[in-house]
Amino acid sequence: MNATTAASTCSGECKGTTEGHFHSSKSIQHLLDNNKKWREELMKRDSSLFDRTADGQHPPYLWIGCSDSRVPAEEITGLDPGEMFCHRNVANLVVTNDINVLSVVQYAVESLKVKDIIVCGHYGCGGVKAAMENKHIGILDTWLRSVRDVHRKHKEELDALPTEEARYRRTVELNVKQQCLNIFKTNVVQHRLGRPDQPGIHGLVYDVKTGGLKELKVDYCGYYAKLVGEDSLHAFPDGEPTMGLAHRRRNAILDLADGLEKEPGMVRIRYMARMLKREADLFSPEEVDEAIETIKGQMDDPNNSFMNVKHLIAYFAPMKPKENEALAQLPTLLTMGDARGALKHDHSSSCIDHDPHSLQHLFENNRKWRDQVLQKDPDFFERTAKAQTPRYLWIGCSDSRVPAEEITGLNPGEMFVHRNVANLVVSNDINSLSVVQFSVEKLKVKDIIVCGHYGCGGVTAALKNAQIGLLDNWLRNIRDVCRTHKDELSKYKTDEERERRLVELNIQEQCLNIFKINMVQRRMGLYGAPRIHGMVYDIRSGILKELEVDYHGFIAKHMGVFNLHTFRDGKIPSTKPEFQRNMILNLVEDHEEEPGTVSIRYISRMLKKETELFSEEQVDSAIKAIQGQAKNPQNPFVEVNSLVSYFAGDEATA
Repeated sequence: MNATTAASTCSGECKGTTEGHFHSSKSIQHLLDNNKKWREELMKRDSSLFDRTADGQHPPYLWIGCSDSRVPAEEITGLDPGEMFCHRNVANLVVTNDINVLSVVQYAVESLKVKDIIVCGHYGCGGVKAAMENKHIGILDTWLRSVRDVHRKHKEELDALPTEEARYRRTVELNVKQQCLNIFKTNVVQHRLGRPDQPGIHGLVYDVKTGGLKELKVDYCGYYAKLVGEDSLHAFPDGEPTMGLAHRRRNAILDLADGLEKEPGMVRIRYMARMLKREADLFSPEEVDEAIETIKGQMDDPNNSFMNVKHLIAYFAPMKPKENEALAQLPTLLTMGDARGALKHDHSSSCIDHDPHSLQHLFENNRKWRDQVLQKDPDFFERTAKAQTPRYLWIGCSDSRVPAEEITGLNPGEMFVHRNVANLVVSNDINSLSVVQFSVEKLKVKDIIVCGHYGCGGVTAALKNAQIGLLDNWLRNIRDVCRTHKDELSKYKTDEERERRLVELNIQEQCLNIFKINMVQRRMGLYGAPRIHGMVYDIRSGILKELEVDYHGFIAKHMGVFNLHTFRDGKIPSTKPEFQRNMILNLVEDHEEEPGTVSIRYISRMLKKETELFSEEQVDSAIKAIQGQAKNPQNPFVEVNSLVSYFAGDEATA
């Protein structure tokens, strides 16, 4: 074997260009072709779908699931675009200080008003397994701490199980239940649990061996009774979650009056009338006016501009005798906070009882889908259950109209997925970085895709700079993109044009954010993968297209700033000889016995481990050829330059 043979370039899978863009390789063209077929088939089935969903999304479900490529949310539930808002991360976690997932929950509950929130885990979860093994795995260590907390909390139950597999499966279930409770504890959810727009919270588990979904029972009432004191800041006004109209009306009145009394128990009539009329799900304007007139007619001074809150509650929320006694005992010196505590009612009222039929549609769809898969490929689930080997990592928006696997036509097992509001990759977001680490280091994906879409609600909200709570902080990253490209965006005449261009710029920025991650650059420099692609989806047409991202231009412009993370020669390698050279230089770093030399035994052993770049025969032939040309063939050391020259050619010598 000679240098010329060794220096043959990679196949099309290592394709790059001197301009530093990753153009459509066969792998990306495959997705674009699938997208075209999917769009045509969908148009035949429902020609008005894209027109109908383009102007807004109204999904009844929020899905929080694992990124695992074998658990494609929309596919296993049989839902169409527009029916399910989606967030996916490693091990389907809802961490209380994770702004990524909390932004998704806030947007789904407050803006989209979803009816049901689903947390779905799956047996065979790599994240749960990694947490139980407790290995040192970088960023993932911190992310998976939440799973270890679940394991520690239920240690006695888990230790009593007979096998490791049984403990593994039970941990998956317990983790799902804990994440349901974590959602239940969030203020944005609890605030609605006593109202008509309360979302149901469901725990599901998916079996990768059978393709089946099942629901887990989560004891919200037991949890609430146990921790109501500790979680009082997030509790309901009367200390127990309730569902009757009278209770919901009372809770709304107490909530609106809280902290606004001129005197204890007294609130301004004009303010209260205005605010109650805004709660259209609970009060009609006519009811409010009638209540005010009735109460004023019973007051000592009908011209008084203030009214007693307990009179308003008594009008709208007539209660049982015990409850009326508690209300009657309210002295005027009580603050509204005390009033809330005094308004405890008996525990006969219902807790968070979910509609048992609300998910029946999904289970029926799941059975049909599973039967269809088995009919086409009887061994499919058994084969994919052993391990996942996805080629792609997809980082996309949570928008219900952009189901990743559906629009790309990929099967379960082919694409690892992370979805969040506005498809962001933030440098200090452990959620998305854990997904990137798992997919790059563990799964060794070949392509990373960042996909945004025109008509993105997150981008629109960022442009308008509206005050939207927690989402403000998450969307600040898009405002940074807007500020960076302010001159370009200001040239567009309409808001729609600016929004569409900002969607594209945001995608390109997130691609660069991934490109800046050290673990990504390291694998790109050593193996030529993953390649990073920007794509944009048009919800009005269903068309997926690729955007160009200038990585070389970024390197040239910011070489000094990102010097720690750049490639060895300041450019992106694109051929196998370049990857082989980089690997040799990486392996000998800090292992040189003398400057420029390395132990033959060490380098031979290490190169043979890198089977993506070197075969055992190639390594043995290289060592033999170099030793044959050396002055002392018995020397246990080899010159690094000679090794690099053999594999990569003279022009690539270090």
